[in-house]
Amino acid sequence: MKKYILVFVSLVLLYACDERGILENSNDVSYIYFTKNATNDSTSTSFFFYPEGDISVPVAMNLSGRMFDEDCSFKLEVVKEETTLDAANYDISEDFVFHKDRVADTIYITFKNSEILSSEIRRVVFRIADSEKYSQGDTPFRTAVISISDIASRPEWWNEDEWVIWANLGEFTIKKFELLIEANGGIPEITLDDSDVIRRCALTLKRYLEKYGPFIDENGDEVTVPVIG
Repeated sequence: MKKYILVFVSLVLLYACDERGILENSNDVSYIYFTKNATNDSTSTSFFFYPEGDISVPVAMNLSGRMFDEDCSFKLEVVKEETTLDAANYDISEDFVFHKDRVADTIYITFKNSEILSSEIRRVVFRIADSEKYSQGDTPFRTAVISISDIASRPEWWNEDEWVIWANLGEFTIKKFELLIEANGGIPEITLDDSDVIRRCALTLKRYLEKYGPFIDENGDEVTVPVIG
């Protein structure tokens, strides 16, 4: 009797997992998926701080199950019913690559500016196209949501709760970010792992403020940075 109960419970659990889009990973199958949970996390960026042209937005991805023994190419598709950004504003025509022997990778999606983005925030939802070379991950990680505009806004990586930001750049203001870009002649794509880059950019801004300041931000306060050096 116990045997039949166990079989029944196993079938119920498998059905429940399938209903919620949760996969029981097999080491014989490669599962690729986006790192962010699309139900509660998205990526936002703005052309306002990158006036030089197109933006390449990094999108983190993960792999579970069997690792690829050679580079695996894949395509992205647009979830049209959830997308408000024009197709002319992004380019996913080329294949993307998840590199061999990795469990995490990053792809870059190119976005192009347009007049509508100066007054509206638009979004695009991507999903990984199906392929025989891999399977999809859990449902919340099968899509990536990216919001984009040409409106002044805080970049994702500028989070004062992170020590590397608080110790080097301090509190965010639009004016401070504009001066950071101006002082450095533009800034590279930054992540919180780039502590040396963040410190170097902050030091350059500090020298710029000392030479050309003072500057007053939109709150009426003098622009300063806490970086030591």
